[in-house]
Amino acid sequence: MTSKIVGIDLGTTNSGVAIVRDGAPQMLPNGEERIIPSVVGYSPAGQWLVGTPARNQYIFAPEDTVRSIKREMGTDVRMQLGGQQFSPPEISAFILREALAMSTVPLIMAAMPVPEPPPVTEMRTRGRSSM
Repeated sequence: MTSKIVGIDLGTTNSGVAIVRDGAPQMLPNGEERIIPSVVGYSPAGQWLVGTPARNQYIFAPEDTVRSIKREMGTDVRMQLGGQQFSPPEISAFILREALAMSTVPLIMAAMPVPEPPPVTEMRTRGRSSM
């Protein structure tokens, strides 16, 4: 089995998966789409929806749909879907699972670096000129 490099972008609005082929990144399709909306929902029929179906549901059932969950990472916010409570990382896991399903490459290990936020003092000085 040949090892491949798979990159996952868990975005606030959209997410995607790319693989390195012949030294260049190539976005992997999800049906006709190259990216999936970072949206999760629970349908009235009792099905979990991720991506475009969840985004479409948001129009008529926003109370059963979560979007932009990445903005809530690191908070104590809980979202209710399907009669269950979920944290932001748990909602994100639905999106990541869908993104990984886009890959036809056998996945042995995935690594997603998460940058540590800068210290508060550094955040306060960002954007200020040192001149």
